[in-house]
Amino acid sequence: MYEGTQAMMQAGNALGGYKDKDPMQQMTCGADFGEMMEPTQEQIGDVLTAIAARADSELMALEDTALAAEWYWRWEEGRSIEWNTYKFSDALEAHKRRCRRWEERHNGSCCVVERVRDKYVMPRVREFLAALATHNRY
Repeated sequence: MYEGTQAMMQAGNALGGYKDKDPMQQMTCGADFGEMMEPTQEQIGDVLTAIAARADSELMALEDTALAAEWYWRWEEGRSIEWNTYKFSDALEAHKRRCRRWEERHNGSCCVVERVRDKYVMPRVREFLAALATHNRY
């Protein structure tokens, strides 16, 4: 709960207001509704930039083993092979992009495609093929 409250306070501060109020009160339309102001494009941009910078710094702080372990796909029982293949493809593409960004920053851009393929992508493809063989009903 603390982290969520802290993040909301930071977002409120970035928007230039609500510093002294409880973050949950900021989201309600209570008696002081007239005080609320629309954020400017610049303030919205500042918040989005801060979120992106935080995500980037967290990604770059990972060790390569932690990065490789970040995998969010599992075979969905009761769903078709086509559905699982589609979801795997989406997860693999996102994983590949994150790994490439990390590899380029830590190990340079020379041979990055091959490194990402061999170290991060192919183990996931083998995992998918094993799941496919297990669930193939045709």
